[in-house]
Amino acid sequence: MESESDNNNYSVRLSIIYNLDGIRTHVKCKRDIMLKEVLLAFCERKQIDYKDISFFYDGKRLPVRKTPLQLGMKDDDTIEAFRPVHGGGGGRRQ
Repeated sequence: MESESDNNNYSVRLSIIYNLDGIRTHVKCKRDIMLKEVLLAFCERKQIDYKDISFFYDGKRLPVRKTPLQLGMKDDDTIEAFRPVHGGGGGRRQ
């Protein structure tokens, strides 16, 4: 039987904040799971297309094929999810 400290070493609590609504979503995942799986589930829950979102951790693009363990993630670390805003350049005036 696993003790609580063993379980805490096996999983990590992360939060993902989405730039369009500012809502922080808390997730708990295994330290050895590929982050892409966690982010796909996040996008499905938010009903957004994974391909339209850029994810950042510690100010850098998140390598989604890595695991929290490989990135040294700790409980309460934050992943930022951004949907790029296109446009705003106006049109050509004549």
